[in-house]
Amino acid sequence: MKRSRVQIPHVIPPEWQISFTLSHDGAPHYATITRAGSLMCRLSIAGQGVDPEQARQELRARAEVWIKIYLLRPQSV
Repeated sequence: MKRSRVQIPHVIPPEWQISFTLSHDGAPHYATITRAGSLMCRLSIAGQGVDPEQARQELRARAEVWIKIYLLRPQSV
């Protein structure tokens, strides 16, 4: 069986936005993913010792992966 390789997009299209709600008191940190203003997904990180900048970097990486995987899905017409 021959496997086909899926082309993963390297650039996220401009209609996608990632915003962050970062906590400074130990509460969860969130990333909100929108596409052309519509909510698509919310991701979170919680736990002791996760500072806001570390959370932002991790959430951005996770959000970018989520968007890229979403873009690979078959699109209905």
